[in-house]
Amino acid sequence: MSSKAFSILQGKHEVPFDELPKSFVQGKENDAGDSPHFPHASRCNPYGARPQSRRGFRQGDSRAAMDKEGQNTGALQRLGLPVRNRGDGGHQGGYRGGGGGATSDSGWFKVQIPHGKKYGKDAVLKAINSMCDVPFMPYHYHHKGGNMAEFFVQDNKAADAIRRASRRYTFPNGFKMVILVRPCGAPSLPMDDNTIEKLKISMSNHYDPATRSLDLSNFYADEALNKEGIHLALNKVNVMVNVLKIIGENIPEVVSVSFSNNRLYTCDNLVELSEKGPNIKKLDLSHNQLKGEQELDKIKKLKLEELVLEGNPFVMHQKDQSAYVSAVRKRFPKVLKLDGKDLPPPIGFDLESPTDLPTKQGSYFMNEEVKNLVVRFLEQYFSIYDSDDRQGLLEAYHNEATFSVNIAQNLTLVTNYPKYHDYLSESRNLVKVKDPVKRNKCLKQGKLNVVAALCNLPKTSHDANSFVLDVTNATQHLLSFIVSGIFKESDTKSDKPPVRYFSRHFVTVPQGSGIVIINEMLTITNATPKQVQSSFKQVTPTPSPSPVPGSSPVVSSPLAPDVQRAMVKSFSQQSGMNEEWSQKCLDQNDWDFQKSAKVFTELQQKGAIPAEAYLKPQ
Repeated sequence: MSSKAFSILQGKHEVPFDELPKSFVQGKENDAGDSPHFPHASRCNPYGARPQSRRGFRQGDSRAAMDKEGQNTGALQRLGLPVRNRGDGGHQGGYRGGGGGATSDSGWFKVQIPHGKKYGKDAVLKAINSMCDVPFMPYHYHHKGGNMAEFFVQDNKAADAIRRASRRYTFPNGFKMVILVRPCGAPSLPMDDNTIEKLKISMSNHYDPATRSLDLSNFYADEALNKEGIHLALNKVNVMVNVLKIIGENIPEVVSVSFSNNRLYTCDNLVELSEKGPNIKKLDLSHNQLKGEQELDKIKKLKLEELVLEGNPFVMHQKDQSAYVSAVRKRFPKVLKLDGKDLPPPIGFDLESPTDLPTKQGSYFMNEEVKNLVVRFLEQYFSIYDSDDRQGLLEAYHNEATFSVNIAQNLTLVTNYPKYHDYLSESRNLVKVKDPVKRNKCLKQGKLNVVAALCNLPKTSHDANSFVLDVTNATQHLLSFIVSGIFKESDTKSDKPPVRYFSRHFVTVPQGSGIVIINEMLTITNATPKQVQSSFKQVTPTPSPSPVPGSSPVVSSPLAPDVQRAMVKSFSQQSGMNEEWSQKCLDQNDWDFQKSAKVFTELQQKGAIPAEAYLKPQ
């Protein structure tokens, strides 16, 4: 079939397809988007607007909406009501290729090219430049989502020229380049080392060492940075983070900082300002976009004496000046000047005045007899408790004994130690455990159940040097005392076993010539960093499998041979001396492990222990 059979009619003449002008075949269009040969023809364009219906505008058609909106606008204006521009909100807040121009309050525009990734940056920018009659500088060219290419421009005329270039360029594969242009806020551009260095130089130019003041007001318009094509908005997280970092590293002595006129909508990014600039006394946040006084809570750690907030929405809407001053002083009680006006001196107590806490008290015993009884009892108790076998503690408890564990974690102390998973299932913390069934289950009754529960707890090693003993009650029929201190879990696989703080409240009754436990409550919580650092610095007793005689926990020497051998072995491991010299040390101190450890430490510090004491048998 001849190509002349494919023809179209123009007026009364038949024009063969082969004879059509090349401009039409190649898609050449006039400025109005129509063919020069068919000025009213509607061409097939997948990205174009839908053609007008014979019956007028379709329902939902943008032109119908614009016409209707125009009518509504006139009515609103006559009534004196505010009129919303088409640039407000939604995707219509910007403008697309083929639409009308728009302005941006920030001066920034986002340019997007669907499927631009597959053509490459150079090809896309070259194509846009060839269609634009206004030069432009693309910022932060990158790809977003699938194949979307995106960059930013800061020029209304350039943005309008780029918009007009939409669909005017055809890629080699036959697809027209669609360009979407929308107003936007200042973009959060990535900051490389070079940009950060230039930021540091700019901040040094804004810092006055004589008055120790830093003026970063309207920083986005900094001329030195703008000349190098750098626009840094302080309302962007990455910019403010680097600003605070530079303050902390270079000018921590700064006393006055101005962030005025930087379009700050929140103080979220200023939380660390009190840490980076602990000496700041004056802060200027005027003419920003802070919407509520609650934003001040985020910076209330600053010890401010002067604050400037005028020009912010929440200040301009204040009707009660006294309420405004009260809200500020609630966060900054030492403020003496607000928005340039002097305030009356604050009335209140100076909570930051130095206070000398009373010195820490040591152990308390009612008399020497009670002291000897309690100390010897605890030496033997913890010797077995820290051993591999806690069954020996059976003789230390009364047949009707009760026992409970209480986990009371101090959330203000942050540690890297494992949590209390091994204890939580048995914890009877009455604040946390409300179920009476579980409360009853966690209360161990009878010495067999008590010792079984103790055997299930993690293996431990206690620092006897950290112990503090307090006798709360001592009569002929009852002895109550509390011991607290530091212990670490010894069966963990970690190089740094958890160090924890404990308190054990013992209620004992006489039995034979000694005492046995009738009630015990064990409380475990975090150890403070200072306690962790000072713990386990000296030789202390280590586990010994010696039993606690139920008839008399206060056992005097001579000890059983197996107990002595265990003590010698433990002392040798702790002190580093061989077993012969370890036995001599224990024997000369009546087999008192604590006393022997103290004597050894004193002699070692004086260098009085001979070298042969450390020689181990071959």
